[in-house]
Amino acid sequence: MAIYTDFNETIEGGSVELITRKPVLPGTIVEHPLTKEKMLRFKMDRNSYAEVKSMYEPQNDEMKEKTSTFHRNAGDALEADSIIVYVNGIIPVKFKVKEGVTHRHGANIATTRKHTIATICTPLAVHLKRLGYTANKITAE
Repeated sequence: MAIYTDFNETIEGGSVELITRKPVLPGTIVEHPLTKEKMLRFKMDRNSYAEVKSMYEPQNDEMKEKTSTFHRNAGDALEADSIIVYVNGIIPVKFKVKEGVTHRHGANIATTRKHTIATICTPLAVHLKRLGYTANKITAE
């Protein structure tokens, strides 16, 4: 159970809870770059969160090795400004709007029930500064 915030951190699960502030547009069917499965891809934007609810274990050894960096334990989560999500299937994920999730702002919430892969594409600005990706230079005296 950990929260990941760095570039390209990835979670994979049989069921994943998704929360984002900005409404999600319907995605497109694409081939996932590593698994080569046809999956529905969409992007969550503005303070996105994804958490593994049920574990998923790849069936063959070749796929286990290719995806060895994926976090698959129940409770593993991603926190970022934007996250790209791949869901196995062609039916779009339906998000429900819930107001007051972060006290001032509402959120769009969904839970997938199929094999899901989520990857951070833009970390939160707070985490960017901590990782050293800002224009501010730290000088030693």
